[in-house]
Amino acid sequence: VLRELMSSLEGASIERSEATAFNAREALRSEIVGIVDGVKTRVDAMIFKRNKCTYSITYVGVDRTFGEDRARFKEFLDGFRAP
Repeated sequence: VLRELMSSLEGASIERSEATAFNAREALRSEIVGIVDGVKTRVDAMIFKRNKCTYSITYVGVDRTFGEDRARFKEFLDGFRAP
């Protein structure tokens, strides 16, 4: 799943990637930077499996303003419960 996310960004690189717990499951949290249509873009992705499903929850934004809505993404993750 992470490779698929990276393939959508030109010149993609992983800035951070770590194993973590999410929804009582092992998860991978990664931050990727790359270019989309000439614009530097950043992706924050939480990837995990639960009940035979793979979840990829992502926040994608323009790099220069990425931090402005990061708190909203954290709130979304805090409230998210996979069935």
